[in-house]
Amino acid sequence: MRQLAVNVQGNTLPYNPNPTYLGVKLDRQLTYKQHVQGLCQNILTRNNLLRCLAGSSWGVSRPTIRTAALAIAFSAAEYAAPVWCRSCHSKNLDVALNDTLRLYYWVFASHPNQAIVDSGRHCTTKPAQGTAYI
Repeated sequence: MRQLAVNVQGNTLPYNPNPTYLGVKLDRQLTYKQHVQGLCQNILTRNNLLRCLAGSSWGVSRPTIRTAALAIAFSAAEYAAPVWCRSCHSKNLDVALNDTLRLYYWVFASHPNQAIVDSGRHCTTKPAQGTAYI
């Protein structure tokens, strides 16, 4: 790999194969692999914080855990997403975000299918005619 020697006011700038520009790690081929890997690790760490909040003895309300998930996990995932979302590595991020959603529904659902029913009740769109909630 060829390295450029860039001098600014007599000082040579160090070579960085993955520079960060506005919080997004770039690479030579713009695959954003390092950025997505770091983001996945960051979101998994934030999911651990959500688990601590959800598993605390004093309990947590549904809106609180939802707000926390949106604020600390999804906001990190959506930062500069239009830049790197078409990367082939962005599918790895789905695993971490699905973990966040599973955690959110796990806290309040006594049955795996109950979470799906509950999510439909909070939907802003109207169900099709003839659809009944259990």
